[in-house]
Amino acid sequence: MKAMRKSMSPAIASGLRLSLVIGLFAGCLADDNASRPAAGNHALAARPADPVKTTAMLTKAKSLVRPGSVVQTEPRLGVPTFLWTRDASLPSSRARLMVSGQTDPEVAAARAVLADYAPLYGLSGADVDAAVVAGQYRVADGPILVKLHAQVGGVEVFGEELTVIMKPSLEPVAISGYLSSTAAPSGSLAFGLPAAGGAARAVSTMARTAIDASLLRAAGSRDGYDFFDVAPAAGLRLDEPARLKKVYFPVQDGFEAAYYVEVQARTGAPRFDIVNLDGSPTAASEAYAFVVSAATGEVLFRKNLIADIGRPGQSAVETNDLGPGGFTYRVWADPVTGVPYDTPAGNEVHPKVDPVPDGRQEPFVATSDVTLPNFPFSRNDPWLATGATETVGNNVDAFLNLLSPDGFGNPTTTTPR
Repeated sequence: MKAMRKSMSPAIASGLRLSLVIGLFAGCLADDNASRPAAGNHALAARPADPVKTTAMLTKAKSLVRPGSVVQTEPRLGVPTFLWTRDASLPSSRARLMVSGQTDPEVAAARAVLADYAPLYGLSGADVDAAVVAGQYRVADGPILVKLHAQVGGVEVFGEELTVIMKPSLEPVAISGYLSSTAAPSGSLAFGLPAAGGAARAVSTMARTAIDASLLRAAGSRDGYDFFDVAPAAGLRLDEPARLKKVYFPVQDGFEAAYYVEVQARTGAPRFDIVNLDGSPTAASEAYAFVVSAATGEVLFRKNLIADIGRPGQSAVETNDLGPGGFTYRVWADPVTGVPYDTPAGNEVHPKVDPVPDGRQEPFVATSDVTLPNFPFSRNDPWLATGATETVGNNVDAFLNLLSPDGFGNPTTTTPR
């Protein structure tokens, strides 16, 4: 029987791509709103909600957003974090942009859209004009995304980004994120703390011991960052030089001069499951991002840059626990962690030292029987129902061509659990 495939019209395909991109944006924002940083991780978390400002913003939004849609907000700032624009907003200006010979019509259109919605964010015309383009993205013949950042005197405002999402015709569809007004910046704008002092504060926080700024050594600059290493006298070795750049951190009365710092080091106790080349235990590598006030030295933001697969509330040490129950799979994988090997020949045979196409194939290592209901992930639902006898799970219908003739067979297991 010959398989038949019905092609999809370009308009429908483009619409599906647009819906997928918007869905991903909205979903990411929903997840972000559900897991805001704790007070110890972000200074914004300590700020109370501003219901008066939020209500006033939502009142203005009624005439600007798509009827019946939901506006996601940052209640502490009283600004939208995601909104759907009205259909055919300012069609005449959109058409003029398309035919007026603009060098970069996508950016011009994005600025025009932001100007329409600027009152919801407390932005002025000067803010719209000064917004810096951080990136442009186009999904095939689908949506166009233009990302904008704010700056104060050429220095990035930390943690803020606004994305205008448009159709290929440059008609607006949605806006995600937000920007603060920088037209008349106020607050602690002077960088009183030297850069080495900001780096030392971040390293000290991660190492849980005071390290003087005099023990940090400049290690060059590139890609907009200054790099610092630690002198041997500090008793701490960084995996890589810490990198730092100036930022302005949004605070209640405006902005605070600060340093964004990334630090990677091994500061904890040695672990038996992590060893050096000589077989001796070593500590796990840690990597954190910090924002350190250039006025007070206070840590305004902290984020772990390493994400471990595990259940909510599960510690890093526990992430090797695969959980009880499930089915037994015979696979090329670590029998303890369940993580698949890089190849059936294991993890130790590459990279290939001799880069010659000699057809060499390393011998396969032994397989392992790994029992698990599913590998830990956010939803943590099982791959197969209890007692299943077919490998038809919640994500895939899997089979093996073990015997001739090739083709879909009847995959079964004789050991349901």
